[in-house]
Amino acid sequence: MNTHPIAKQLALLAENGVFLDTETTGLDENAEIIEIAVIDMQGNTLLNTTVKPKTAYDNNDPAYLVHGIPYAELQNSPTWPQVQEMLLDVIKGRPILIYNAPFDVRMMNQTAYLNGYYEVEYNTVCLMKLFSEWHTASTGQERKRHRLSYAAEHCGVTVNNAHRALADCLTTLGVFKYMLKNSENLFDLSSYKTRNKRITVTANESGRLFGQTVVITGDLSLPRAELQQIAADAGCNCTSSVSKNTTILVLGETNLSAVKDGMSSKERKARELQAAGYPIRILSESEFMALLEDE
Repeated sequence: MNTHPIAKQLALLAENGVFLDTETTGLDENAEIIEIAVIDMQGNTLLNTTVKPKTAYDNNDPAYLVHGIPYAELQNSPTWPQVQEMLLDVIKGRPILIYNAPFDVRMMNQTAYLNGYYEVEYNTVCLMKLFSEWHTASTGQERKRHRLSYAAEHCGVTVNNAHRALADCLTTLGVFKYMLKNSENLFDLSSYKTRNKRITVTANESGRLFGQTVVITGDLSLPRAELQQIAADAGCNCTSSVSKNTTILVLGETNLSAVKDGMSSKERKARELQAAGYPIRILSESEFMALLEDE
């Protein structure tokens, strides 16, 4: 019996994935992160800190009514540049599981920008999307995205101190473990638990797509590093930013609330280069996978 792709992905992520959550001052382009936590698959805390924001807020702000973190309590907290280096030190390139990843990734890089610091292309997996796919595969119900509170209730996970970063990480871990356990009851995952997942994204010179330069962005069904490896095996050179040398831009799902004008900065630049005559193909994840499968 073939193993379902979702079960494969869960098993691979269980090898070395970490969970991340943030709390913020709001949702708009001026919002900043004020708390961040990261835990591992065993529930060990790798990072749990508040963050001193650049801009003050008061107890009437809608975000405060959600997380309840007073601005006054953040005055002795580290700044985002300090926290970002702490974050990079603990994740060490591992896949980061986030419930609604596009929002948290936008907030991390937006907070970096507001602090005059550099942005990072994180290796993230959206657990909201993965839960949606798993939920549909398990129940046969129409696919849609669910809040973390629904996922926790569905999976029998007790929620404590909701809307604090560490607590939400633990809730997300509980949802992930339930999905993994119940997928394992349905599918044989033994061959994936010991699989070597070392990523070496060097273009295969004998691949049919050798010479193609690919940028992958957005919310994907596979971990970004895994899709990059598949592309490299087919001969593609994978880069992190769009340039005149880019020949293919692969677009995952875009959280429209997280971008301006309905498209990411990478898509916007690719379309500008297309208009200037550069032969860049813009493909969805499924279209790119079909191109790879034609090899």
